[in-house]
Amino acid sequence: MVDLLDVMAPRTGHRQHIFSGHIEPTSSMSIQTANMALRRMGYDGKLVAHGLRSLASTILNKAHFQENVLACLQT
Repeated sequence: MVDLLDVMAPRTGHRQHIFSGHIEPTSSMSIQTANMALRRMGYDGKLVAHGLRSLASTILNKAHFQENVLACLQT
C-alpha cells in the first residue's frame, strides 16, 4: 500500500490528500463526490463511500496492518 502511495504522490502534486478537492485542492474530496460516483456506477441504494472505508478499516485491522495506515482510514 505504501508503494501505491509513493506512485500516486507525483500525480497528485505531492499534496496531503490523494483524492483532493476540485475547487479547493488543499482539502480532501467531498464524501458526496465519492457517493455520486458510486451512484453513477450503479450502486445506488447498495453501497456508500463510508461503507467502503469501514470495510477497508475492518479488513486491515484483522490483518494487523500498520497503525499509521489505519489512521488514514479513520477520517
